[in-house]
Amino acid sequence: MIALTGATGCVIAGAIFTPQFVFAALTILGLAVLVIYYVFACSRRVPGVAVVILLTALLERSVRDLLGFANIPFAPYLSYLDDAVLALAIPFTVAHHVRAWARTRRASNRGVHPIRSRTPLSALEAVPGLTWLGFAIFATAGVLSQFVFWTNPQGFITGTWLALKLPLTLLIVVSLQWNRRAVQSIITAVVIVFFLHSAVAVVEVIAPSAVHAVFDGSHATERLGLSSLKGIFSHPVQSATFCMFVVAFLVNGPVGRFPRAIGYAAAALAVASLRVKSLFGLVAVFAVRFTVGGGRRTRIWAPLTVAVIAGAVTLVGWDLISSRFSSVMGADGSPRSELLTASIHVTLDHFFLGGGFGSFASEASRAAYSPLWERYGLSDQYGFVEGNALFATDLSWATVIGESGFFGAAGMSLALLALIARIVPAAWRHRTTTWHLAAVAFLATVVIDSLASPRIFDGFAAAGLSVLVALTSTSCNGESMAIGDARP
Repeated sequence: MIALTGATGCVIAGAIFTPQFVFAALTILGLAVLVIYYVFACSRRVPGVAVVILLTALLERSVRDLLGFANIPFAPYLSYLDDAVLALAIPFTVAHHVRAWARTRRASNRGVHPIRSRTPLSALEAVPGLTWLGFAIFATAGVLSQFVFWTNPQGFITGTWLALKLPLTLLIVVSLQWNRRAVQSIITAVVIVFFLHSAVAVVEVIAPSAVHAVFDGSHATERLGLSSLKGIFSHPVQSATFCMFVVAFLVNGPVGRFPRAIGYAAAALAVASLRVKSLFGLVAVFAVRFTVGGGRRTRIWAPLTVAVIAGAVTLVGWDLISSRFSSVMGADGSPRSELLTASIHVTLDHFFLGGGFGSFASEASRAAYSPLWERYGLSDQYGFVEGNALFATDLSWATVIGESGFFGAAGMSLALLALIARIVPAAWRHRTTTWHLAAVAFLATVVIDSLASPRIFDGFAAAGLSVLVALTSTSCNGESMAIGDARP
C-alpha cells in the first residue's frame, strides 16, 4: 500500500503543481512503481492484487479523463488498464494451482494425506463447485458456438475475454492469501475514493460545467428535470454502481460505526444518480440487511418495513420508474425489448447455443460490427447502427442468450444461484453483519442491475463481488476479519 499511495501521490502532485512535461514524467514514474509493486504482489499472492484490480476497474476512466484534460498523449491507452492488470495476474494464479496440484500428487504417491489448506482446490472452495460448473457451461457454449457457426470471428477473442471477466476475476481474487490487514486496506481505499467522489459531486451541483469539462460531460443526463450526479466518473451508471458497492460493503459488512455511516451516505449519493435500478438495489440491500442479517425481532418486522420502504420508493419515483420500465420491456418496439427479442431468435436459429462470444449484444460485437445486427433487422434502427450502436450492450441477459444460447444462460444462472445458495445460509446463521451478508447484498444489486444493463460483464462489479466472496472464506472468518464493532 505504501507503493500504491506513493504512485498516486506522484500523479496528483504532478496534476496540481507542475507543467505538462513534468506531469507526464511523474505519471510514467507512478505507473512504473505500480507495475513493479503489482508484479511482486502477484508473485506473492498478497491481497494487494485485489486492491489494484478493484481500484483499476473503478478509476481507469476517471484517470483517463484527468490525463486527457491535461493533454497527456498516452491517456487513451488507459482504457485497457483494467484488462492489463487482470491478464497479468492470470499466469501467477495458474502457476499457483499447478504447483499446489503437483504437491498434492507427490503427497498422495507417498501415501500422505495433504493438509486441506494446501490442496489445489483450497482457494477455490470459497466458491461452490456448481458455480464453477455453471461458468464452464457458459464458456463452453459461447466458444463452441463461435467455432461451429463462425458468426463474427473478428470479435471472437475480445468477446471471449469480456464474457469471462467475472469468472476470471473471481478465480484470481479468491486465490489470494487474505488477512485482516488487507481488509482494512480495502476499507480505507474505498472510503478515500468515496470522499473524493462526494466532494466532486458537490462541486458538480454548484458548477456542473467545470466538473464535466474534466470528467467527460458527454454522458451527463437529466431525468424529471434534475441532473444525474456522476462525480469523478464518466457516467451516472458508474457512480451508482460504486455507491451500491459501498452500501453493500459498509452497511452489511462487519465494520465499525464510522465506515457504516459512510455506507449510509453512499445510499444517498446513489439516489442522486436518478437511476431506477439504484432505487430497487437499495431496497434489496436493506431487505438483505434486515431479513437475513437482523436479529429475531428485526426479522419479524423486516417484511413489513421493506414493504413500506418499497411502497414509498414506488410512490415517490413512480414517473421515473414507469418511464424506465417501458423503455426496457415496452411493447412499443423499445430498443431493449427489440434487443431481447432478437437475442432469443439468435439462439433459436443456432441450436440453443447462440451466435458465439463477440457476435451479439456485447461490446465486442459493437466494436467489430457483427453481421448478426443486420441479419436480425437491427442495423438500421437507432441505437444499433454501425458506428453509433448506443444500445447494443444494454441488457446483460440479451448478451448471455444471444452469444451462448439457452445453454449458456442456464450455466450463468446456475453459477449465480449456487453462489447465493452457499453464502445466504451462512449469513442467516450469524444473525449479524458479516461478509456473507455484504456479498449477498451486492450480488442482489448486480443481478437487479443486469436486467437492464451490462452489469454482469462490468469489470468493477466483477472485482467488487469477487472481493466480498473472498472475504467469506473460512480462513478469513477464522481470523475474525471484522473491523470495529460488528453488531447491527
